[in-house]
Amino acid sequence: MYSIKPLDEQVVIKAAEETSGIITIEDHSIIGGLGGAVSEVIAEHTPQKPVIRLGLKDCFGRSGDKKGLLELYNLTPQAVIEAVGSLLVNQ
Repeated sequence: MYSIKPLDEQVVIKAAEETSGIITIEDHSIIGGLGGAVSEVIAEHTPQKPVIRLGLKDCFGRSGDKKGLLELYNLTPQAVIEAVGSLLVNQ
């Protein structure tokens, strides 16, 4: 998604219908971001599909090197792989 507003709801719905679920990845807070907007659309149109939101949980961000911050906030390639795996296991 290139923008949260306006959110392309039809793309979100179609993606949910064609997959096991949705994973959003944000390099900032998950509160009020893309994951929340996607979750609202999914809840209204395809509530049986899970949404996994990867990003900063309800916490204050820190400064530091990119690699260290991605590890601190669990935004690594391994975290994405695990999220995909959890969707596939729960089909």
